[in-house]
Amino acid sequence: MDYFVPDTLKQAEDLKKKSGKRYICFAGGTILNWRGSPKAEGLIDLKNLHLEKISIKKTKIKIGAMATISDVADNINLPESLSSAAKSFKSINIRNMATVGGTIAGRFFISDLIPVFLAFKASVEFFFNGESNTLPLGDWLPDRRGLVCGVVITEPGRIVKVKRQTLSAIDFPQIVTGIGFKIKNSILRDPVIAISGATAKTETLDKAEEYLAGKKIKDIDLKGLNQLIQKEIRPVKSLKASSLLKRRFIENHVKEIFRELSTHKMK
Repeated sequence: MDYFVPDTLKQAEDLKKKSGKRYICFAGGTILNWRGSPKAEGLIDLKNLHLEKISIKKTKIKIGAMATISDVADNINLPESLSSAAKSFKSINIRNMATVGGTIAGRFFISDLIPVFLAFKASVEFFFNGESNTLPLGDWLPDRRGLVCGVVITEPGRIVKVKRQTLSAIDFPQIVTGIGFKIKNSILRDPVIAISGATAKTETLDKAEEYLAGKKIKDIDLKGLNQLIQKEIRPVKSLKASSLLKRRFIENHVKEIFRELSTHKMK
């Protein structure tokens, strides 16, 4: 098997282009130990690209693609919803190996982090066709183009709440629900509802978000909101959870989040 350690993003991209699907880029290497890992004739190790830095400012947070899940979980200056999502990775070995870039670029069925990033309206910085680019995460996810350089949150003051449902303490989650919004004069602005695990991709729910925009938390009809959500999602059953059970998980998550929010004074 061929093994390369490029020193620049351009070198890494050129190697990938020349090889097509025969070579795999990796950082922490978690994907190489996954039972669904693609077969490869060569590896492109990104360790020399130095993309592990986490920068935290009042109006901007940037998490390098090669920052590990442990780096995020242990950083007390990151938003609690983000660090707690990282802590939900039960295996310490996975936390120490898996990277933020690999987590969002990998096409896993469910993600603990992607719903949180979507709720924060995060963007992805990536290298594609010899140039650095930035796209909202939701726009980047369908194609996952280029080499991920980092995730950027330009609205760290957003209120973001996350719920996850597992069937046992050490199991992968069946559903992860993230809800984020800004609030002004008690009014919800720019809400996002992100669901991971219902289908093979993390989804945001446009109709439910439209319903929430401009409302006060106390005026939200949870039954009506749930009806909108249930119309938008099309859960698929897994080995451990039926589509109906997944619907109930999502319904309970949304209820729990807004009931918790209703007990706190929002400005």
